[in-house]
Amino acid sequence: MTPETRYARLGELHLAYQVLGSGPPDILLLDQWFSHMEAQWEVPPLATLRERLASFGRLII
Repeated sequence: MTPETRYARLGELHLAYQVLGSGPPDILLLDQWFSHMEAQWEVPPLATLRERLASFGRLII
């Protein structure tokens, strides 16, 4: 399941983020090479990695 994409402002920038799982701990995953948040979930190895990280903490992407 694809988490809801949310947005935050930083000055004039709009930053997209997703939250999956529950914590603590909080796990922050920053990807710079793949800019479309929803499309990342269509790549099975990436989706599996995110789901595994979220299984033991709150994953913030």
